Amino acid sequence: MRDSTCIYSRAMHYRRQAIAARQRAAQAFEPSSVRALFEEVANHWTALAEQVEWLERSSACLVGSGAD
Repeated sequence: MRDSTCIYSRAMHYRRQAIAARQRAAQAFEPSSVRALFEEVANHWTALAEQVEWLERSSACLVGSGAD
C-alpha cells in the first residue's frame, strides 16, 4: 500500500504543476504564444497525472487479483 501512496503523491504533484502552469499562462501578457505554451505544459502535466493514476489503479487490480 505504501507504493500506491507514493504514486498518489506524484499524481497530486503533477496536478499542482499543471495548476502553476495555468496560473503562469493567466499572468502572461505578451506574447500570446507564451500563454499558449504554458497552457500546453499544463495539459501535459495533467496527462501525466492521469497516467500515473491509471497505473495506480492497474497495479491495485493486479495485486488484488493475485496476479503478482
